[in-house]
Amino acid sequence: MKQRTKRPWLRAQGRFRRERALARMLDYAGQMLDAGIDIRKAFEIASATGADEAREMAQDVVRRLEQGRLLSGAFASHLSPFDHAILVSAEHTGQFANGLRECAGRMTSRHAWLERTVKTAAYPCALYVGCCCLAVFVRLRVLPELRGLELQLATVGGGGAMWHAVTLLPLVCLFGLTGLPVAYVLAYGIRRRTTLTIRLPLDGLRRLLVTERFAYQLAVLLGAGLTLVDALQIAERTIPTEVRTRVGDTRPYSEAILAGEVLSRLLARSPHIDRLLVELTEIGERTGDLADSMQRAASLMQQRIEAQLETLSRWLEPCLTVVMGGVVGSTVFSVFGPMYQTIGQLGNS
Repeated sequence: MKQRTKRPWLRAQGRFRRERALARMLDYAGQMLDAGIDIRKAFEIASATGADEAREMAQDVVRRLEQGRLLSGAFASHLSPFDHAILVSAEHTGQFANGLRECAGRMTSRHAWLERTVKTAAYPCALYVGCCCLAVFVRLRVLPELRGLELQLATVGGGGAMWHAVTLLPLVCLFGLTGLPVAYVLAYGIRRRTTLTIRLPLDGLRRLLVTERFAYQLAVLLGAGLTLVDALQIAERTIPTEVRTRVGDTRPYSEAILAGEVLSRLLARSPHIDRLLVELTEIGERTGDLADSMQRAASLMQQRIEAQLETLSRWLEPCLTVVMGGVVGSTVFSVFGPMYQTIGQLGNS
């Protein structure tokens, strides 16, 4: 018998609950490592006291460690690439406990923002779905009845074409608004698989996220005493492909540095690196404290990311409300317009 697949919203809910339990377990394990407990023992304790999702993950991590995997490699299938990059940097600097806690803190902050966003958008989205159902019901059941009444009364005159266009207005709004997310996903997929340059609304936020993670990795690695070349070699394994893309240069950052290039100039050639990191990198190269400059850049960009996410959450509800009002208004107008026309012509006759 085939297993029944979970619905998408159930899978998303299960993934959200699993990541929240994972964040608590990582923070707990990091505290135990700081206390001097062996990592296998720490995760065995975490697997005995955590939730079911965290218990399964902890048992899998312990099994991989017993097979001789690297510390960061044991978590590779349980974390996102960005979160896993934090553990890779922490492992190379001997600060794995701090990496676990940092990873847990970022996951907790991300989930808190998602919870606020869902709570903000839940009520407008429910009303929007109701308005869409109303628009479809009016178009399929109410408007044909009005059309039939007009034909029976022989009142269809010169304004019939205009009112026929008006009755299509709710469906035009509905399909137009529904098509925007689909068009965004298609444009993003085309841009990833081709060489076309397509600008999308959230490109600035994604550039900040990618740049902040890259700066944070370099700050951790350089702060632990690694050379710039070694730090770049480690960071390049986990950063997205677009960060490694530079205009007129296909070499990795580490090879370009060995060839005599300057990091700030290399970063300036990448369209996917935020300008703030370029400026602070140039200052760090002049002062000789590149690790501090990277740390400052990561901190400043983290503040900008939080500010943009808060702005996005704050504007989400009023935008959905305006969209909902447009669908309701067009639906009401498409019903009462032909109705008033029919009643008026009936009175004149």
